[in-house]
Amino acid sequence: MQKFDILRISGLRVYAHHGIFKKEIHDGQEFIVDIAIYLKTALAVKNDDLAKTVDYASLVDLVTKIATNKRRSLIETVAENIAKAILDKYPIIEHTRVTLH
Repeated sequence: MQKFDILRISGLRVYAHHGIFKKEIHDGQEFIVDIAIYLKTALAVKNDDLAKTVDYASLVDLVTKIATNKRRSLIETVAENIAKAILDKYPIIEHTRVTLH
């Protein structure tokens, strides 16, 4: 089994209009996003090279955009869209875990 490093972004706050109830859709609410990405960082660490890992600012921008861009009924759908976007944009990431609450 391959071992990966785990990098986390916890407590990212976004405001969006997800949900099924009128109040959720109309007023919106704050959501908190936690992300764990699984990747190998040895080469980046060895060379102290950002190009060999994931730029966290770019990752946060991507997650914020996906979480706030389009209204969804289910937060499960939002979490899945975030995970897919992360894996599509960053091939260095082997897998990711997204929690939306």
